[in-house]
Amino acid sequence: ERVLDKYDRPGVLIYKDPPYDPRTRTDPDSYGDNDTSAEWHDAFLTLLRAVKHAKLIVSGNPNFRYDEALVGWKRVSRRVADTSSGAKSKRIREEVLWMNY
Repeated sequence: ERVLDKYDRPGVLIYKDPPYDPRTRTDPDSYGDNDTSAEWHDAFLTLLRAVKHAKLIVSGNPNFRYDEALVGWKRVSRRVADTSSGAKSKRIREEVLWMNY
């Protein structure tokens, strides 16, 4: 991720909202051809851990791999309506933010 390298300096806040990890989705094929793999997420976590100066916020589904990789980061979760569905009734799901500050 060039953004992380380019802007890793004090006074910078970066928000990343990557595609949800296919290991945590109810519909693993929901992104179609634009999907990411489990390996992509593992590499992404490595990049996140390498950031030394910028403040980071990452959003996603609850994910034990993210929890394990981002030990020491603040973790906040909220129950939200699932707006990705076209259904009239939205199911409630959990959304997580991980913050390195």
